[in-house]
Amino acid sequence: MLGCLWWSARWPSYDEAKVHPKLRGLAHPFQGFGMDYLTDGGTIIMSGKDRAGRVFKVILPNRMGEIQGYQLIVVDGTYAGVKSGTALQEPLNSDTRYMLARFIRDYWEMDPNYVEAKAQGVLTWRDLVDCPLGQSLLRNKFPLCLDFDW
Repeated sequence: MLGCLWWSARWPSYDEAKVHPKLRGLAHPFQGFGMDYLTDGGTIIMSGKDRAGRVFKVILPNRMGEIQGYQLIVVDGTYAGVKSGTALQEPLNSDTRYMLARFIRDYWEMDPNYVEAKAQGVLTWRDLVDCPLGQSLLRNKFPLCLDFDW
């Protein structure tokens, strides 16, 4: 129990009033959550459905050679829009960043890719430790170098 409190205390807090307006007020616990990491240089796509049935989609673009780290966010856009430059890309503030990190911490086991791999018996705790996402989670950092100021 004490370990769980210590683990939670290490996560930075965020001010919901400063979170991206389209992501404020999501009701927990979520009904579903999924995440994809693209090989275009590291774009992360998250989507989910909150307790009230509100659906959200977040894209954190990071194309090879264009953006250093995750500095932008696209809410309710498409990856095609990101690629073509037509999606509204906004600065990713630290409060939104920390909230998204908590989504991953709290809901990553709901991700369909994780569920499928676990059901097939091909995913073990050792696999999670060895994969970049697992390493990031175990080091208490957002996946793949979102550069939190801990």
